[in-house]
Amino acid sequence: MHEVAEKIWKSESATPGQTIIISGGIHGNERTGIEVVLRIKQALEQEEFIHTSGTLFLLLGNLKAIELNERWSESGVDLNRCFGEISEAVYDSFEAQRAMLIKKVLALDTRHPGSVIGIDLHATNKPSKPFLVMQPHPTPLHSTLFSSIPSAQALLCDPHWVFTGVPATLDDYYNSNRNTGFCYETGCADDTSRVNEVFNEMRTLLKDRQVIAQSKTPDYVAKKYEHSLPTYALREAIILSDQGFAYESLMGLFTFQEFSKGALLGHHGGLPLIASFDGVFIFPKLAKHWKLGEPVGFLAEKIKE
Repeated sequence: MHEVAEKIWKSESATPGQTIIISGGIHGNERTGIEVVLRIKQALEQEEFIHTSGTLFLLLGNLKAIELNERWSESGVDLNRCFGEISEAVYDSFEAQRAMLIKKVLALDTRHPGSVIGIDLHATNKPSKPFLVMQPHPTPLHSTLFSSIPSAQALLCDPHWVFTGVPATLDDYYNSNRNTGFCYETGCADDTSRVNEVFNEMRTLLKDRQVIAQSKTPDYVAKKYEHSLPTYALREAIILSDQGFAYESLMGLFTFQEFSKGALLGHHGGLPLIASFDGVFIFPKLAKHWKLGEPVGFLAEKIKE
């Protein structure tokens, strides 16, 4: 592999094929994705893996936040909101400039439509089971790719753009130009116990796509799942207003925490937030990450067992 920009590596096979991208560290405190990207890079450089076809990119996202082991750098700008239209207010930030560099290097708009698969490795800031995220609904290719990730326990979709309102995240960018992208939420950000498992899942996915072959080490026997994932759709964002917000006691503790219709979820100042459907909390944020006018968490509804 060679470094085509800071912490963005590229390997190109003599045999034509798909372009595969694996990214981590878009948020600097999500350590599993960072370690997995570096381990894949090491495996290629030490010829544990042999690159057999197509183009492979590996990249780390917010380099300043990674150094700080924080979600974002001192700017407070979320890199994962910089892959769509970039507002003038954040244009000069490290994050906005980093997003533009990543897009320039990957150049998905110049590649053949439908030829790219991008996997963005993330983790949640409150406890969560591993799950997959894509917008708006999985294609048959998504379903094939998901079978290489047997530890995933759910699929989250966003058919109504509740999460960002418009395409803005790196996996949204991966999904552009009729390509295939998704986010893999590997667990809780401060838990690196699953690095080896996630590394093996990425190895399985790369082998299944005939991008790599095994070399120096005994072949890894991949686990597969043959069932469909329970699927959830985002319904609402909980927005922090100038009235403030407080979760009700024992609410918003973890992703996929269930609640019932009519339950008291929290308060916007003195105004209660009552659940209008049976659902689950998604991405309830740590209070230190709350920003006025932005979501402090989301509510989702199961749409498929």
